[in-house]
Amino acid sequence: MGARGEVGEVEGLEFKRRELRAKLSTDEARVLDNFLSRMKKLGVVRPNPEAGPGAYRFANILHYLYFGLEAERARGGAKSR
Repeated sequence: MGARGEVGEVEGLEFKRRELRAKLSTDEARVLDNFLSRMKKLGVVRPNPEAGPGAYRFANILHYLYFGLEAERARGGAKSR
């Protein structure tokens, strides 16, 4: 792991807007651009020009892990404390 929590190759750290949008409901897809804009402003994700247009990468592995844990909790897979 590099400085500030940056990592090399961890599956899932990168995603494409198009692929993410395809997995969302109509209401979720409607607000996706606003959500991505806010996440970029907060430094959670950043554009990944090497992967092409609409590609993003989590800026820090901890952000990625947090979103994954919260998604699991929302699905009812993890007990909240």
